[in-house]
Amino acid sequence: MSIGFGASDRQKSLYTLEGSCSQSEWTSIEMVLKEDMQVPIPKPFDLARFLAATMTFVSSVENAHVFFDNKIFMKIAKSRQLPSSIRIPKDMIPRNKEDTMHIKGLSVVTQEITDPVKRKSFWDGSKREAPKVAKVTEAVSRAMTYDHPPWLTHSAKYAVYSAQVTTTSNKDLYKGLKAMTKKDPPSHFDFEMVYFSKEEQDARTAEEKIDPDMGSIFRGPQGLFPQLDGEYMSRIFGQSTAQTTGIGGHMSGRFIPTVERGSRSNVEWNQELLYGGGFLARLVYEQEIRKVQEAWPTVNVATVDARASASREKALYAMRYFTFQPSTPDAKVARILQEAFFDCFDHSSNVHFPILTNSGICNTKDVREIHADFASFMKTVPTQLPTSPGDPPNLVDTLPEKYGVRTYTCSDVVKELQGRILQEDEMIGCLRWWVGFISSLEIDEERETTLTFLSSLTDNAKSRIGNSTRVIELRNITKFVDGNIWLPWLQSDDALPPDTIPFSFTRPLDRRHISPSLLGQPMTVVDWLSHLISPQIDAAHDIRKNSAYSNRVLSVLGNIWPMMSSDMESEAKDLMQDFPWIATNLGFRPPGGAYFPEADVFRDLPVVSVNLFDQQILTVLGEFGVKRHLKFEELFVKADKLSTYTDPDTMERLEDIRKYAVFPCNKGGKYCIPDLYLPHGEIRPLGLPILAWSRRIDKDSEDEQLLIDMGFLRHPPLEKLIEIAGDPDPKVQRAAFGYLASKFDELYDMEYDPSKYEDMPFIPATRDGHDSVGAYEEVYSDPSWALMGFQKVHHSVDRKIIGRLRMREAPSARQVIEIFRTSPPKDVNTATKWFAFLATKQVLSPGDLQQIAEIPIIPIEFISQGHSDFAESRLVPPRECFIGGSQYGDDHLYRRLFTFVDFGDHANRFLKACGIKAKPDCSDIVHILIKDPKEFLKKAGAEGDPEKYLVELRGIAVGYEGLSEEDKKRMKNAPIFVGYRTSRSSDPEHSAIVVRDEFQLIQASKILLADDMENRRILSELYESVGSGYLSAHIKYNWTRCEEVRKAILEKLPIFMHEFDEQRLKQGSVHRKWDDKSRMLVKGRRDLRVNKKLESNYRISAERQRESNEFFVSAEITTEENGCVVLWLKKTEHLDMYDVAVALCRLLFKTHKKHDVLSLMTILETDKEVLRKRGYDEREMAARKKQLEESGGGRHGGGTIRFRSKFLDFFRWQLGGSKTAGKVEPKEIDDAVKELMDQCAKGQATREEQEIRNKEHSGADKKRKDVKYCAELKSTALETVDVGGAAGLIPVWRQITAHKEIPGELTDFANIVHGLNGVLDLRDPDLMGFNRHRLIFLNLAHYTEHLDSMTPGQAYIHWYYIILHEIAHNKTPFHDKTTN
Repeated sequence: MSIGFGASDRQKSLYTLEGSCSQSEWTSIEMVLKEDMQVPIPKPFDLARFLAATMTFVSSVENAHVFFDNKIFMKIAKSRQLPSSIRIPKDMIPRNKEDTMHIKGLSVVTQEITDPVKRKSFWDGSKREAPKVAKVTEAVSRAMTYDHPPWLTHSAKYAVYSAQVTTTSNKDLYKGLKAMTKKDPPSHFDFEMVYFSKEEQDARTAEEKIDPDMGSIFRGPQGLFPQLDGEYMSRIFGQSTAQTTGIGGHMSGRFIPTVERGSRSNVEWNQELLYGGGFLARLVYEQEIRKVQEAWPTVNVATVDARASASREKALYAMRYFTFQPSTPDAKVARILQEAFFDCFDHSSNVHFPILTNSGICNTKDVREIHADFASFMKTVPTQLPTSPGDPPNLVDTLPEKYGVRTYTCSDVVKELQGRILQEDEMIGCLRWWVGFISSLEIDEERETTLTFLSSLTDNAKSRIGNSTRVIELRNITKFVDGNIWLPWLQSDDALPPDTIPFSFTRPLDRRHISPSLLGQPMTVVDWLSHLISPQIDAAHDIRKNSAYSNRVLSVLGNIWPMMSSDMESEAKDLMQDFPWIATNLGFRPPGGAYFPEADVFRDLPVVSVNLFDQQILTVLGEFGVKRHLKFEELFVKADKLSTYTDPDTMERLEDIRKYAVFPCNKGGKYCIPDLYLPHGEIRPLGLPILAWSRRIDKDSEDEQLLIDMGFLRHPPLEKLIEIAGDPDPKVQRAAFGYLASKFDELYDMEYDPSKYEDMPFIPATRDGHDSVGAYEEVYSDPSWALMGFQKVHHSVDRKIIGRLRMREAPSARQVIEIFRTSPPKDVNTATKWFAFLATKQVLSPGDLQQIAEIPIIPIEFISQGHSDFAESRLVPPRECFIGGSQYGDDHLYRRLFTFVDFGDHANRFLKACGIKAKPDCSDIVHILIKDPKEFLKKAGAEGDPEKYLVELRGIAVGYEGLSEEDKKRMKNAPIFVGYRTSRSSDPEHSAIVVRDEFQLIQASKILLADDMENRRILSELYESVGSGYLSAHIKYNWTRCEEVRKAILEKLPIFMHEFDEQRLKQGSVHRKWDDKSRMLVKGRRDLRVNKKLESNYRISAERQRESNEFFVSAEITTEENGCVVLWLKKTEHLDMYDVAVALCRLLFKTHKKHDVLSLMTILETDKEVLRKRGYDEREMAARKKQLEESGGGRHGGGTIRFRSKFLDFFRWQLGGSKTAGKVEPKEIDDAVKELMDQCAKGQATREEQEIRNKEHSGADKKRKDVKYCAELKSTALETVDVGGAAGLIPVWRQITAHKEIPGELTDFANIVHGLNGVLDLRDPDLMGFNRHRLIFLNLAHYTEHLDSMTPGQAYIHWYYIILHEIAHNKTPFHDKTTN
């Protein structure tokens, strides 16, 4: 058979042709080639490239061989790893806007294409002319004769991401697609996208460079690898292969070919399907960019540049890969994919879009656009990368507004200033920006408003000055240097007042705008001079001590003095008059105490030392009061005293000598006296500077004493000696510590204070077997602490000096905790040793142990995924672990939820002290449940059916009262409770509405409880405790008025109400006042409709369910504004008293049960005389109730009547619809009661009742009677039996020794027990039978063998009193008058 494919130009549709061909083992498929492919033979290289790309999305094809003359000349193989599932990120929206495409799951698989090809001589052709047939045949034949197979193997790896898509097409689209394709559209399929890593793309580029003629077999026309910015773009498989995606990856899905130009349905289908492509693209982008973020270096070390460069290249590649470019031939494809790419994230909860910045990977909301004004000082705020003309399209340029990169704001500047101290050039840039920004504002109101922000900047702006460590704060700056006055005389290194900004900061600024922008005042001469004589001035700028700077100040003053006002001159002179700031040959003098040289006649006056050739300086000196001549009187006095003048004394000269570095040192150079040590042998190993003395200096000699008196040092100070002991040279270390040990008692004992040197390393120590030097706080005398990595004292250190140095025996608790934080044990063996060791020490207090309990210090080993023979470990805090766990099986839920450890008895003792428990309690389960409810549900195996999850909730309910208030509060706010919601969906196959109950985990406050949940009482109590309300409390009833009716309600309602106490009533005894017509009316109407509405904040939306529902009823009740109760009845021939009872019970009770309604209905329907004959006499009840109230008996005094009437009510309801139950008269009940009570009193029982046994308290001595129906038997061991729901929710046990099958009467017996459960108000769901530990077990054998023949009425009465008897055992174990 031969099959041909073709296309009609006129109809634009595909067609097939069938024909016959020669007989062959091959199936022949013929295709008409395009005109540009009609050559004598296809180019082998291009054919291989096409097949390699085509096999990407063909999952079932693994190998493709191409034959030429029955010889293989091309082999392509594809290997595919096992797919890995990917969790759908919670922030991503797995459905398109039209809600027709739903993504239910994600997976990724790695594929590898291997293409062994022939030698280059045969494979030429991609960029050359195709070879002739004869030449190709000859080449193939020759190639096959080579001894070594001439194959060149090429391979490429890539990842295929897949989204499992389900569809819910609308009716119009569904019909259109079916009409066009002649079949139903797919309901589920996979949408796939290929991601090529940067390494693989680089490999293709390398292949092209190696052989430019051939290029890469995987990249080129119709090749597997696209060119990100080149000619060959990625394509959509499933559409026309010429359609490109606009990004770097191919895509494939259930696209419907658009050859039918007239159909709009397939176009809509394809456009909606593209949402899956945008979704996958965003998923892969987020994964790739996060990988780069996690690998980005965080420590500034030598290898950071290489790592950062590699990470930067990967991030740039990912951004280029997903930069959308125009798609061809249909440009809408790229636009739709781009829209889905940015809109598939829930913008309301996630506004982050990660991109590469100058600071690594950051979200766009934290990134700012590049701006030259901010570049010099904004260093911590990430900015987008710079671009240049001709660069390829950038992903950042295509971002929508919600993800766009923002411009700088003033708030950004404030955060920058708050975060760090600026350098000088950075602060200049900040000031330049601010001054330029303010000066650019032309509107005065706008400028004033902006200047209010100045305080925020100055309050946080700090800067260093030049290379010094000095820091200025702009909040303290109020003045600036006016360049019009001070330039060029004042330099940047001149001292300025602390409230004046350094001149180097304002020099680059526009002088005209400094004051209006910074709101500062110019610095005056008085301000400057006041600072120069202030106490806080440094020595280099102290004009009272530094003559050079004093002379410089005079030079500056000389240049600016002519520009000063007379008032400023006077103020400056008054300020400096009394301060000694004029440098002279005799020191500093006040201006009035200094002289010009011509006044120093006797060479004994303080003469100014400034340059006197500067006329401006001379003017300033004269202005400040420096004297040019001696006064006449002073001149004569000095001349008269000339004979008494002498030289300075010896001590003064000695002090002068000490100041000069003129003494030689053994290391070379010259030193001052206080820096040199005497040349003794014990000093030389310390490496200190020693006096180079030509002759020997003996100890205690005259030479030594002379040198000491001069100031040379005999012994190093203690602080200096300890500093030397920490020298990097081991020889110097040992010498210094030996000197300290030998001289300690003699020189350093009284001076030594360990607290002063706790951070200075000087003690010889050992760590991990290597010698080291440690500080006082780092070395310990107890060597056992070396186990935890602490330093121990070196073995060479004498025990005596250890005591002298007051070295600590053990580290402090703070240091132990810090070790756990920084260097926890890495494996189980190390952890066992540490924990066992600490269990023997008393370093840690209970408070310290509580801190350790929060630190991850326990290594937990686990098998690495994909490496079964390789174990990894992770560290967890003790607070999250439990000791042992052997009590739980390997498949137990707790094994999956909690971490159990066992390090041995000694180590476990330490862990127990840290607070590790033996087993999880209720609070632990609550904590892990609140932490991740969905993961808890998954590990419990309850994702499909929540019953196993509810089992854990029941356990929590049992221990709820023992939880802390904080845990209870967290439970109220956590989505951990199972709630059911009815959903409706259409079934396209059967054209029907499918109704199903779906559950989900939500907060308890969002759940409403059914009022009658007896089978789940424990759960309902838990739900109610944490905020769930009852359904009845949220239903609002609306109705219309009708006409009046009244009588039977007032007569019979007291009969029903006499046995209820006021705790169950909604409004107390309000019904007793209904005799007054103003309090209660009964009205009737022809029609009666009720509109029921659920009032709750958590009801489902109106689109899925109506807000209210209207019903036709026969009775309803309302309360008027004046308090009058109105019962509305529908006027009908046969009034339904059930609706009347329902309305009354809803008004009277807080919550009511079915049996309340049925009992009231029965009483209302029964004649008053009949009720009286059956024991319901309202007059007698009223009298008895009054008597009980007067005697204080309350409701318990009438317990027998209450139980009897309630039993009749129950029995009437139970047998209301039965035709075989028989009639039960009150006399029959009374006779049966009398007979049973007589048996109990006499201790008589039938043989069958002997099987009811009570194991507890078998030796009751005198109080015990021969009660066979409740006697002890030989075996009481029981086991549970699975009866497959035959007993409802009632558990069933049997004796272990019994082997008979459970009789079929079990269901009837269970119905009796369940019914009596309601009669006796026994609400414990664990009620079983005979009384053991307050549990009652009832014997099925007794019922099946001897009581099955009873009528239902007699059976209920019989078991009713048996249960009452067993309940009595809750008070006493004996059989006496108490139990009977």
